Amino acid sequence: MTTERAGRYAAALAGAAALAWLPRLFAPLWRDELLTFWITAADWRPALHRAFAFQEWSALYFAAVKPLAAFGGAALRLPSLAAALLSLRAVWLLAGRLGGGDAAMPAAALLASSAACALFACEARPYAPALLFTLLSLYYLTRTLDEGRRRDAALCAACFAASAYLHLLFAAAAAAHVSYWAYRRYVRRDA
Repeated sequence: MTTERAGRYAAALAGAAALAWLPRLFAPLWRDELLTFWITAADWRPALHRAFAFQEWSALYFAAVKPLAAFGGAALRLPSLAAALLSLRAVWLLAGRLGGGDAAMPAAALLASSAACALFACEARPYAPALLFTLLSLYYLTRTLDEGRRRDAALCAACFAASAYLHLLFAAAAAAHVSYWAYRRYVRRDA
């Protein structure tokens, strides 16, 4: 796929994702998002106390979105929207490494059209950033196994730790890491 064609596909994908995701951006906050708003609406000291007391595994996420609380509930969703868009790029890169350039666009389109990604993109919760870090950790795992650089291994570990820290649910991605590593090590024997 040419660079120009890939750029057009990426622009079309981002536009379609925005049309699918943006209508939910201004919907009222639901129960879990209200927890995010409640934690971040206080001054810094009480906000950090609430973050560590109620969801200690995501406390840094709440600290990062705290400045946006002054602009209302929809503003708290903006980091998730940005992380979801970056997730499309991450899955594009990952699919390109695993299946070649022709696999990148369908993989990103599949992610963009999934109900989970549409939910994550417009939610004032740490799911979209956790998804982004999970995809990046898988991407750096493939680079580590292909090129054997310690820097990529460190980035893989750091991204995986960040995804698990943002939300414990994403620690289950360790199964994908171990499965892919075992496949490359014992089946293909090229890692």
